[in-house]
Amino acid sequence: MYPQFVDINDDGFKDIITGTYYGYAWWILGTKDGFSEATPITDKSNTKIGLPESPDENLDIIASAVAVDWDRDGDLDLLMGGLIYGELHLRRNEGSPSNPIFSTENEPIKVIGSDSVVRMGEGIQSPTIVDWDGDSHLDVIVGCTNGGVYWFRNQTETGEFQLAPAQALITQKKDTPVKIGDSSKIGPNSACYVHVCDYDHDNNLDLLVSGTSSWQTPSPEKPSSAEEEGKIKELAELHKKLSKLTPDSLSDEEYDKAMATEEYQKLERRAEELYPQVAKFMSQLDDGNSVWLFRSNSAKTSK
Repeated sequence: MYPQFVDINDDGFKDIITGTYYGYAWWILGTKDGFSEATPITDKSNTKIGLPESPDENLDIIASAVAVDWDRDGDLDLLMGGLIYGELHLRRNEGSPSNPIFSTENEPIKVIGSDSVVRMGEGIQSPTIVDWDGDSHLDVIVGCTNGGVYWFRNQTETGEFQLAPAQALITQKKDTPVKIGDSSKIGPNSACYVHVCDYDHDNNLDLLVSGTSSWQTPSPEKPSSAEEEGKIKELAELHKKLSKLTPDSLSDEEYDKAMATEEYQKLERRAEELYPQVAKFMSQLDDGNSVWLFRSNSAKTSK
């Protein structure tokens, strides 16, 4: 849902392009009198443009959309990413610079020389178009749902974008909360939206990244008896067993079945019984939203 200011219809006024929570691309067209009302972007069949399998507005896809001349034919196409699918999809402009007419099909973006579709973990939060390595060719940088920012270098001088495999600019930190009490020292764990700019005017591009971070604040209280220490250890072992029964590889249906088993239910009941007794001794997990500046240097890229 990262907005882009761009003149998509070549009328001399900046427009706003954005994805939405429900998976569709919208625009707010600029005019001499200001911005018009926000409306969904539709294709040539007058169907709303969105990510795959978004049949209604109750599906939490969380899409982002940016305008870019992907095939270098002089008009702006739409590039979309989203939380659910973790892929980049192209919707071509079959009209003209002043009269965008979009195709009826999404095209998954692939890495050059491969049938592999661009896919980033649990999802792509925001694609950004920028010449990251200074070779005069626009590249693609994506912020990811499960943390991290990645660069896809465009390896062609002419014609359609040809993307090299992803290079990490900021590595993923999902599910690795830092054991400190100061959240300002932590980078984003998830939901990374990225803006590229020369923040400090040193002629190198920097990254402004908004996102969510999590951290653990140690408890000031310590167990005072062997019994209390034993309960803390028992609770930790219960959590390990519960996690083993519900690994990340399970589908939603398999996960629900695993949680419904007698073994899982028994372990969960015991964990719920123990937690109130030892909670005051345990680190507290907190989270928050911030914007981080990642400064670059002259050696940040490789060709």
